[in-house]
Amino acid sequence: MTRQQLTALAETATWPNVALQVIPFTAGANANGGGGNEYDGFHNRTISFYSDGPDMSNRNVLGTPDEQAVPTLVCDPRIGLARGQYFNANCFQAPQAGSVTTGPSIGTYRLPYIHGPRYENDSIGLYKAFKIDPAKSLQIRAQAFNFANHPLSSFVEYDPGLYLAYSNYGALPTNADSAGFAKTKLGSRTIQLAAKFYF
Repeated sequence: MTRQQLTALAETATWPNVALQVIPFTAGANANGGGGNEYDGFHNRTISFYSDGPDMSNRNVLGTPDEQAVPTLVCDPRIGLARGQYFNANCFQAPQAGSVTTGPSIGTYRLPYIHGPRYENDSIGLYKAFKIDPAKSLQIRAQAFNFANHPLSSFVEYDPGLYLAYSNYGALPTNADSAGFAKTKLGSRTIQLAAKFYF
């Protein structure tokens, strides 16, 4: 695996809804698909990884507990979603203007769990060793990461789909038709070819 792939795995393992398990190839076939299948001397390895999206709570969206996203929640933002939409922006109303007697409206601090786009990655490898003499051998290996070339819908930094725009106190978002949609596609297939000479 590359350093980038290991870093991505280490970061993903910190998510509260992900359990990362490492199974050595020497363990042979297993229920998770990292099998030790052999066909005429060719060995294959497959790894499939799936998870729902990350928590989009106040802290995770803003990156700090000192600043809060505090619109007033007027409905469940997880209901009535269109394809590719992860929250209903019309459920987030701008706080009402405060007065001297009532003070400012602070909005809804405890939001329901709203997840972002799911992650999917399928990798496969194939290798075979050729014996040259008792002390020497040649191994050829081909690996494909995200071999299905599956695009990943994603919210990226400063993504307009994560921001709500308001024109007045107590108003609904003016960008409700675009907020909540993950329109960025990430991910690409990576193919790695290798040969090892043992002596």
